[in-house]
Amino acid sequence: MKYILIFILFIIYSCNDLNNIDVQGKYSIEDNGLGSFLKPLNAKNNRATIYPSITQYQYDGDFLVAEQIPGNPHNLKSIIGFDLYNYFKIYSQYLKDSNYYHMATQHKKSTITKDSILYNIFISKGASHQNTSKDISIRNEIADSILINDNYYKNIFSHDTNYWIIKFDNDSLIGPLTKEELDITFNRLMISEKLRLN
Repeated sequence: MKYILIFILFIIYSCNDLNNIDVQGKYSIEDNGLGSFLKPLNAKNNRATIYPSITQYQYDGDFLVAEQIPGNPHNLKSIIGFDLYNYFKIYSQYLKDSNYYHMATQHKKSTITKDSILYNIFISKGASHQNTSKDISIRNEIADSILINDNYYKNIFSHDTNYWIIKFDNDSLIGPLTKEELDITFNRLMISEKLRLN
């Protein structure tokens, strides 16, 4: 029985790896169970991520074009809260050991070099580094506040469907766009017709 369980777990984890798609060595399209999302491998902030659910995408050497159905804000609150809490823990580790910066991945270095405002918000609310139920509640409260008050996220949820463009040469994320704005941007940036979404 033990070997059957190990085999089943191996199959599940192997299949999950098939869901991660490398895009130009700079981005990853992943499925977290709530839908597909795109994140930069060296994220400088959450606004470089296209959250679930990406329903279709096309890319070439210059651009990526994606369609997003934003879905339920509650699901996004959990994802953003988790990301913010991880940034808090990374910064906390850096404060404990400044050598951590030199050993950290590029993603963690970019998190550390940001200012400490996020860290101070978590500390002021009594967050610990233990990922307790209180910590989960704090991270969800912070994420909820961002989703309710930030115009960027309000704009994402104001449409049933959003479109995004990533310009690879300068890693710029353009969006969220309506279908009409996508068409205008397609023409302005002279994006290949092969990247048009159905």
